[in-house]
Amino acid sequence: MTDATESHADWRCHLGRHHYVTKLDDNPEVRGQSYLECVRCGKKHDPPSYGPMPETALGGGIIGEGNAGK
Repeated sequence: MTDATESHADWRCHLGRHHYVTKLDDNPEVRGQSYLECVRCGKKHDPPSYGPMPETALGGGIIGEGNAGK
């Protein structure tokens, strides 16, 4: 008798509710980087990468333009 969880993905994963854990990538080209993998179904997902905030999001540098105190 086979286990039912081996034949198909977990119902939570089917609904998009994955349980990701961080794993290290063993690819020699990107060694040291990590990715996310679901422990229930094995789906791989890249972690979010947050770069520097664009200047337009900061308001264009209004702070410190010499208008303080007027």
